[in-house]
Amino acid sequence: MHSNHWPNYSAFSASLYCFLGIANLIVFNRAFPKKNFQLSWKSMLFIGIVGTITIISTYLIPIGLNGFEKIDSLVYPAITTSDTLRMKFGIVERVLFIFFMFFLAVTFISLLIHWHVAIELCKNIFWLKNFKWKNTNLTPYIFIGIFWAVTMFLTDYLNEYTLLIYAKYFFNCLPPFFLLMFILFWFIRRRAKTA
Repeated sequence: MHSNHWPNYSAFSASLYCFLGIANLIVFNRAFPKKNFQLSWKSMLFIGIVGTITIISTYLIPIGLNGFEKIDSLVYPAITTSDTLRMKFGIVERVLFIFFMFFLAVTFISLLIHWHVAIELCKNIFWLKNFKWKNTNLTPYIFIGIFWAVTMFLTDYLNEYTLLIYAKYFFNCLPPFFLLMFILFWFIRRRAKTA
């Protein structure tokens, strides 16, 4: 019964994260050829329909299977929803195990993409020209080592509660950060055109 209430800022910023994957094009855009690439209206309509169905299904299916009363108290509603399903004649009866494999695959791909983008951005900002060994620059390995050390420290330090608190802080920082980044890139592009 929250349709007549505005969402709070944390809910807005967490839902905005679904649409910020396009920011990875900062790095991946250079992999595309320098051609004028135009999507047809059919392709855009297809992408829009598939994306809308995906987002609506991830929202409505957990509510439909778990009910309105306690859905807001579930920490991981998608995992709980997959645990409510079973395949009567399947090799593996519980859908939870299949969902976990899919969930781990998506998480691993997301981790690879975000680490790659972070390392490429760090390489563009901070590069040591003379830090070489056998004609190989070791600057990317410094970043990988830093990421690895921070990850190992946080794995030991964080529990589920603190992870959720820090994730909330992260999501709350995203809208102003991306707004500032958009304004900064617009200003840089405008200055580049006048120069």
